[in-house]
Amino acid sequence: MRIDWGSIPVRGGSTRRLHLKRGIDFYGPYHWWVSKKPCVVSQGCFGAVTGHHLRRASWHGDKGNEVSVCAQHHTELHSGRAKFEQRHGIDLALEAERLAREWAG
Repeated sequence: MRIDWGSIPVRGGSTRRLHLKRGIDFYGPYHWWVSKKPCVVSQGCFGAVTGHHLRRASWHGDKGNEVSVCAQHHTELHSGRAKFEQRHGIDLALEAERLAREWAG
């Protein structure tokens, strides 16, 4: 079965269509796969799990720079990565690498 990634509704759809025309897909198969994984914090979670890009370069398909976080932790993460990592005892770069290795099989 072929999946039409362009038909999946996402926030900012018109911007996404523009990027797809330019050959850039921020929300490809890897992103959707990461979004189906459990939150890296795994305690005190609330809301849907989504992928969080650690660097902007990862928007262009750079695997190993995305982690799965619930809505609550995603909001917290945007207020400071170092503080988030210290508070939860997580190295997000290592988690992103682990997910990339798991994706590769």
